[in-house]
Amino acid sequence: MDATSYPQILEQLRARCSARDYAKGDAVFRHGDPARAVYYLLQGEVHLLRHGPGGETVILHRVRDEGFFAEASFGAAHYHCTALCVRPSRVLALPRELLRERLVNDPEFALDWVAGLGARLRQQRTAVERLQLRGAESRIRHYLLTEGSPAGELELNFTLTQWADLLGLTRETLYRTLARMEERAVYYGLHQAQ
Repeated sequence: MDATSYPQILEQLRARCSARDYAKGDAVFRHGDPARAVYYLLQGEVHLLRHGPGGETVILHRVRDEGFFAEASFGAAHYHCTALCVRPSRVLALPRELLRERLVNDPEFALDWVAGLGARLRQQRTAVERLQLRGAESRIRHYLLTEGSPAGELELNFTLTQWADLLGLTRETLYRTLARMEERAVYYGLHQAQ
C-alpha cells in the first residue's frame, strides 16, 4: 500500500488492534509460529528473515518506519519466516479474523488492500531482477536507477553492510566496487575538464 492508504486502513482497524513495543533483537514472530495476525510497523525497523541452505541469513524484506508486513501469511497456518526487530520498534498487530472481516464486508477497504499488495509485488519483482544481474556494479547501478530520484540521487537510510546484504554482495565486494566506481567518476570528470 502506498503511504496515502495507510492512514485510512489503520484508522479503520486501530481501535480493535493492539500495539506492542519491541527491543532491538526481539522477534515479532518466528518461522513456524501459528500465523494469527498481519502487522504494521508504527516506528523502528523489522527484517523478515529466513536461513539459507548453508546457514546464511537471507533478508526477504525490510520494513522501516511505517509499513505492513506478514501479509503473505494471511491465509497460511504458520509464518514462513522470522520477523526480527533490528532497532527498537513499535508494532501494531491486526488479527487475521478482523482483517478477513474487513476484506469481506468493505469493498473499498479490500481494493485499497489489493492495491497495496500489488505495489509490494512490484517492489519484490524489482529486487529479484536486481539479484539476477551478474556483477556487483550492475546490481549497484540497478539499485540507483530503480530506487533513486530522477536526478540520480539516493539517500540510504541504512548501513552499507545492510545495503550489501540487500544487493546479495559481501560487504568487502560492495566497498571495493564503490571505490572503483568513484575512481572512474573522478578520472572521467578530470579527463573531460581538460
